[in-house]
Amino acid sequence: MKRHRSSDDTALAQIWRDAWASANPDISTVAPLEHWVERVRLELGPPNLVLAHRHDGHLVAFGVLDVNAAYLHQLHVAPSAQGRGIGGMLIGRVKELCPTGWALHVAVSNERAQRFYVRHGLTAGQTTPNPITGRKRILYSWRS
Repeated sequence: MKRHRSSDDTALAQIWRDAWASANPDISTVAPLEHWVERVRLELGPPNLVLAHRHDGHLVAFGVLDVNAAYLHQLHVAPSAQGRGIGGMLIGRVKELCPTGWALHVAVSNERAQRFYVRHGLTAGQTTPNPITGRKRILYSWRS
């Protein structure tokens, strides 16, 4: 796992877009790649730490962690790399960086992600609307 390099912006955006589309099959229109590149440039900088995973020299997964707030903003694995334990490795790294606990939100519609986080020891909490999209989301937390 390595930190984010600006030369990786397009690769990170492609993973984010593909993983988001895979997790949201009910949404027929996915924003163009340029939208996701812009989000990478705006959201993946300080104070957030970007944890990236490469396979054969190619980025296949990343997480965005605010260590000070103990909050995982994003965790995405390219659909072609899912099911190989990469997401679990990233979760392990988050647990190392936030050993007393951390949290994240998961869309109510993303049942696969919910099962993944429960398998990795997180507990579901309050359901609230996303302040930007209005879609319902569940707060998941992990405590040591």
